[in-house]
Amino acid sequence: MKNLSGLLIVLVLGLAACQPVASTPEPTENTVAAPEETTSVVITTEMPAETTDVITMTEEATAVVTPTLEVCSPLQGFDQADLLARISNPFDPPAPGSDNPHQGVDLSDFDPADPNRIAVPGRTVQVALPGTVALVQTDRFPYGTAVIVETPLETLPADLQAQFGDLAVWPPRSPNDPLTCPTVTPAPQYDASRRSVYILYAHLSSMADLQVGEEVNCGQTLGTVGQSGNALAPHLHFEVRVGPAGARLGSLAHYDVSASEPEMAAYCDWRVSGDFIWVDPLIVLNLVK
Repeated sequence: MKNLSGLLIVLVLGLAACQPVASTPEPTENTVAAPEETTSVVITTEMPAETTDVITMTEEATAVVTPTLEVCSPLQGFDQADLLARISNPFDPPAPGSDNPHQGVDLSDFDPADPNRIAVPGRTVQVALPGTVALVQTDRFPYGTAVIVETPLETLPADLQAQFGDLAVWPPRSPNDPLTCPTVTPAPQYDASRRSVYILYAHLSSMADLQVGEEVNCGQTLGTVGQSGNALAPHLHFEVRVGPAGARLGSLAHYDVSASEPEMAAYCDWRVSGDFIWVDPLIVLNLVK
């Protein structure tokens, strides 16, 4: 019996020894997901730095394209600061919708040898702001021989863009205003979505060979000082307005029996309609703020 019992004990112990030992479970998908998510979080924390770099580059690019615009004296041979001593008739703006008294500034070339400051003709008139020729006319009353140059508002320095882009809207014209305007005229064709600065150079005695739509540069010759149209002495009438882009008025004439209805309509549109709002010419010439 004792031998049989010993044999049973040995068999039991041998079977126990043959049982497989429990191994460490294989990793499951859930088990490895945490390290992957942790890695993703680490990568995500680096993104703000990349985003900041992109914003910085955008701001630097914007700063590079800020508009700068050269301004030239409209009278050749005189610096802009010299023009204050050349004013023979100052800017005297009327009430909105009225045609008088004076919607520009007159600049004259005085004979330095004459103590009475007699104005003389012949001084070269040149482009003050680069742009596109919007009007060319020869000896039409009251502006005489004249040129208008259009400069897009967005090409001006930021301070002028803000100042000229926020001009007060003119009220409707008074029915008692003495200026006669045609009652029925073709609707003007402008680009109302954009604004431009228009500079009129008037009373020229001669004019360069210019075409409407032609691009002109700062300092380019437009003509010479004269007294064509309604001018009692030689001078440059320098007039500045802000209005819808792309205006092509054709010809401006009034107060004369030879003025046609389209010319009078264009004159009224330019002077009193409120589509083209006068501004102080000396602001454009950087002589006043």
